Amino acid sequence: MTAHRLAMSGGGLWGAFRFAAVVFMVLRTGPEGDPLFRVNLTWVGAAALLYSVLFVASAIDPATTRPHLPLLRIGALLHAVADAAVVLSGSHLLLAERVDPAGAPEARLATVIAVGILAVDLLILAALLVYRDRTEEGSG
Repeated sequence: MTAHRLAMSGGGLWGAFRFAAVVFMVLRTGPEGDPLFRVNLTWVGAAALLYSVLFVASAIDPATTRPHLPLLRIGALLHAVADAAVVLSGSHLLLAERVDPAGAPEARLATVIAVGILAVDLLILAALLVYRDRTEEGSG
């Protein structure tokens, strides 16, 4: 497997994992949970599946990387901005956890997950911003 395919497949797997993490965060609220919490996290995670498919398509057919690259960059930027908003607003925490975030181990775990997702999304954004398609270099 080439480095390109490995990197694009990794991006696709990350998108699927990211979506699963968001679904986990939403499901942990239970039926009595804060409805705004569910809507916020579902909205933030929804585009991760499309993002994942674009990565996988680029891995399967490297010729599609060039047209997908702007969408991947925009997706990575939107993920990073949304992640930062979730972490800074504390919306990854349940209502009771926002009152006393140090009191519950689940709150610490949710914070670690949210910050970890932000860190990986920032790394992917940086990698996509410096990525240059080999066909671009050969045509210039």
